[in-house]
Amino acid sequence: MFLLPGLVSAQTSAPPALFGPPVAVPSREIGPNGEVIFKIGKETTPPEVITKPEPIFPEEARHAKVSGITTLMIIVDAQGVPQDVHVVHSLAEMVKPKKQDAARALDTAALEAVKQYRFKPAMRDGKPVAVKMYVEVDFQIRRKLF
Repeated sequence: MFLLPGLVSAQTSAPPALFGPPVAVPSREIGPNGEVIFKIGKETTPPEVITKPEPIFPEEARHAKVSGITTLMIIVDAQGVPQDVHVVHSLAEMVKPKKQDAARALDTAALEAVKQYRFKPAMRDGKPVAVKMYVEVDFQIRRKLF
């Protein structure tokens, strides 16, 4: 048994060929709550940000001089509310071990901010639908001018 993108499982008596006809990638999947999650593309328009609170830059990270981008994956449901928000690229992966706690604090701040985002939902065939998307939160230390 082997797994193919978009299939739960498939059985075969021979190993899959390395080259062959392309495997169709589904334009949707089932989310954690059983809802259909579509991919943004030709038939599905992306959601539009309505509310985007700025993340709080933790003092621990500021003191450690840690900055950079945390990448999150979210599902924006048909009401425009983020669901299943989680980190896919952590700042902690990019810093020295002694600064990883400070970097994780930035990841947490990104999670908390993105959970508060609100969107005009993605649309498909004139109806609001849920989509999966990535969000990058950029933390930069700004110098005070005076």
